[in-house]
Amino acid sequence: MSTARRLEAAVVPWSLDAPTALDRRRIRSARRMALGRYREIEAARDAALNDALRAELAATVRSASPLLVSMLELQGLALDEAVMLLRPQFGWPARPRLSGPSVGRHLRSHPLRYYHSATRPSQFSQRPPAQMSQPPLFSRMFDRADGGYFTLQLVDHSLEIEAKIGPVTIETRFGELSIELGSEMPETIFAALVGRPLDEIVEYEAWRGRGWRIAATVEEEFPFDRRLIVMTGSAKYVMPWAR
Repeated sequence: MSTARRLEAAVVPWSLDAPTALDRRRIRSARRMALGRYREIEAARDAALNDALRAELAATVRSASPLLVSMLELQGLALDEAVMLLRPQFGWPARPRLSGPSVGRHLRSHPLRYYHSATRPSQFSQRPPAQMSQPPLFSRMFDRADGGYFTLQLVDHSLEIEAKIGPVTIETRFGELSIELGSEMPETIFAALVGRPLDEIVEYEAWRGRGWRIAATVEEEFPFDRRLIVMTGSAKYVMPWAR
């Protein structure tokens, strides 16, 4: 007997097949089982993605900004603890897209080579910067005790920091620190800052006593800002799960 004929034979004429209490119990039970299985699948997926991310970070990271380390310590966190909080971001691993090998290769001698673009030559180099700040591959925001926040970023091979502290915006790239002051400082004073200790000019506990000196000052016409460039160096660093 075909399936259609079997179904016809089972039809009860002149009756409604309304859901029963037993039907509802079976439906709820089936849904609970499906939700449980879904959570298991999602947990396994998240764990697999996290493992893949850590493998990428282990193969990528080899240095960290000392300012990032100092800022984390002020919040009671070690760098090892902070990187354990990194998680796959939306679109990863297809996004963010990786830059080509030629990006920035002509910017090695320019003090702003990793920070912003310019339309005119700088007094420090015959070749102006050619791109905006290197986009981070991963980032995570942390609260500061003073009510602000800062962002841990992975830029190429290095763990960096970006933050706004009062009116000052800071960003590190590959052993250099950019401090954007805005337009509040008089031009004559600003021009005389090269060689001065940073902590005498901009007071902040994360770099107090480090002996970092201002390597260059840069003034941009549009958008108007004044920046200090400080050589901080980079610290060698290996992700904790890769040791």
